[in-house]
Amino acid sequence: MVQVNASILLDRIVAVIGRDVITWSELYKSMEFEFSDRLEGMSPEEKREFLKRYEKDYLDRMIDMKVQLKEAEKLNLTVSDSEIEQAIKSIQKKYSLTPEQFRKAIQQQGFTMKEYRKKLAEQILLNKVQSYKIAGEIFISEKEIDDYIKRHPEEFKTREGYSFRQILLRVRDESERTAAENAAQRIMELLKKGEPFDRVAERFIKAPPAFMGKEVIFVDRNDLSETLKKVLDSLKPGTYSEPFWTDSGLVILYLQNKMTLKESIREIARERLRQEKFNKKLKEWVRSLRSKYYIEVKIHS
Repeated sequence: MVQVNASILLDRIVAVIGRDVITWSELYKSMEFEFSDRLEGMSPEEKREFLKRYEKDYLDRMIDMKVQLKEAEKLNLTVSDSEIEQAIKSIQKKYSLTPEQFRKAIQQQGFTMKEYRKKLAEQILLNKVQSYKIAGEIFISEKEIDDYIKRHPEEFKTREGYSFRQILLRVRDESERTAAENAAQRIMELLKKGEPFDRVAERFIKAPPAFMGKEVIFVDRNDLSETLKKVLDSLKPGTYSEPFWTDSGLVILYLQNKMTLKESIREIARERLRQEKFNKKLKEWVRSLRSKYYIEVKIHS
């Protein structure tokens, strides 16, 4: 009986946009793709509960995406196979993955390469149509930058800090210490053989409790614990630390750079202003696009 109900749900229409529809299966497949990192390690029940909380908001995002893709079609904007290939190569390079490792990572998340390429093509097309309709209209004056910096004096004073990455081996109690130490030893062996930090991390984050922190572009040294500051100060850019204990578990850091945030403050302010204006114009533009179509949402919060 449960299987029959599930199959009916998979075919259910959850939204209508003009002559197009979004199905329940399309919605949930897209959500699983978007939240793949956060869903990792959850039981089927936990996944269903998590996705249920976000389905209404995410469906609204999908409708926004659909109307933008319709506009891209009207403008005859397209995405070539070479553009998709280039995007895939960039992702592989960013995470230090071979083509085979990349393919396996996609499969482990429950997607085929065809599905992944389609998602990638849609994202590239969205970027194109947004750039075409919005980005070219945004102008930031030097006075706006000056005013923005004056309004945020604490953020734009000269600061010393770091950009870095980390691997955290979580330890919840004493029984997990040995497993974390063994994992750290294997990680260090691979690093000392010359394997890139991100590639080593990818091997271990598949199985909890390992976690690879996202790249930290800049963090003020005054915002870090004394332990982290001491370790980062001891490293040279492009090197990694020995494993060390924190309240969260066993940590290995990779220092990308030590920096002083001073010369780049105007560019940071410019980018923040640009993003604020872009987001405002994008919201207004999408609202105007939605008004052109009959839209009906068939799920309710």
